[in-house]
Amino acid sequence: MCRAWHDFQAFQAWAQSSGYRHGKGLSLRVRSRGYAPGNCAWAIRGEVVREGFAASGRGIRAFGETKSAEGWGRDPRAVVNSQTIRVRIRSGVPAKLAITSKRVTLGQPSEPRAYRPIDWARARRMHLVEGLDTAQVAKRLGASYSGLRDGLRRRGWLRERPTPIRELKHGVALHRVWSDLRERHGERTFAPEWRAFPRFHAWALPSGYQKGLVIARLDRREPHGPKNCVWLPRREALKLGRPKRVSRTPRWTITAFGETKGPMAWSRDPRCTVTLTGLAGRLKRGWKPEDAITGRNYRASVEIEGKAIEAFGMTKSLAAWERDRRARVNGPSIARRIRRGIAAETAITTPAFGSAHDEPHSLTAPHLAWYLQNCKSITHDSATRWACESGKCGGPRPFQRSKPVPR
Repeated sequence: MCRAWHDFQAFQAWAQSSGYRHGKGLSLRVRSRGYAPGNCAWAIRGEVVREGFAASGRGIRAFGETKSAEGWGRDPRAVVNSQTIRVRIRSGVPAKLAITSKRVTLGQPSEPRAYRPIDWARARRMHLVEGLDTAQVAKRLGASYSGLRDGLRRRGWLRERPTPIRELKHGVALHRVWSDLRERHGERTFAPEWRAFPRFHAWALPSGYQKGLVIARLDRREPHGPKNCVWLPRREALKLGRPKRVSRTPRWTITAFGETKGPMAWSRDPRCTVTLTGLAGRLKRGWKPEDAITGRNYRASVEIEGKAIEAFGMTKSLAAWERDRRARVNGPSIARRIRRGIAAETAITTPAFGSAHDEPHSLTAPHLAWYLQNCKSITHDSATRWACESGKCGGPRPFQRSKPVPR
């Protein structure tokens, strides 16, 4: 901008005297000279844009006119939009051809591709046996996708579109197993039959897959395949997968009942009544092996002759009998009574003597007789006095509780 226009009043005076009107724009006669009174004129905005594009070289010149890509896109002679015109011009297509042609070949014409015959036996094996899709087979053979697909269709070898994984039975779970195997071991450790998931899914269901089982290799030197893998529980799979160089011989053994095993094996024996820690502690304290294994576990209240209690023609665990409506004491009390040789029905239904939670009339005559026979701390006079006070002997009751008193 010239120095004369640094003052707005000077520029305003020049604009009014040079024919400024609303809607007109400032146009440069020679762009290299800049904005000055002798180099500027007022013109319509469209003319200003065309002149600017023509002077800067950024416009597209065709048919003796210079316009922007948007301007040529609105021209009636254009058969394509402005974006297509811009792409064609950048690719080196002449302006007239870029504007008026519906179809243009961009770039230099490539040499025709040399014909390569397709090994159809190999293509069939890769597509049907290995389970690869058409695009993967075409990439490995270096053939045309469309030509390979048409050839497989004509020969009847083209597979149908696979069923979505979510619609398959156990599809999501089995696909997670298959993906984890590929990520952990790599594709090299996979047999050709399992490189595609449909083949793996078709093997997994008939081979005994169930929820909770894991896949294990029978021979670690062979790849994962239908002949080398089975479904096993996790514990058995871990034993099968351990390297043979690791010794599984126990560091010390226990000889009992004519057998010699390690402590872990004895703790899993059905005759053992304690845990591995309890068994080791008993042996450390000098117990005989047979007694340490089969001795009664007094800490485990559930451990009562078969770990179940039979009463009233039913067999339940100690926790279940504690929740039974007929039980008048808690679980440890029931277990303690049974260990002392008391019948299960009596141990369950007999309330604690003198308990504040029991109603005064809850002690029946058989219960009173049992207390007199088994509890040495209770005398006949005190029991009889309690029975008379509670109304069992026909005497008057001193009080009657409507609800149990909370502890």
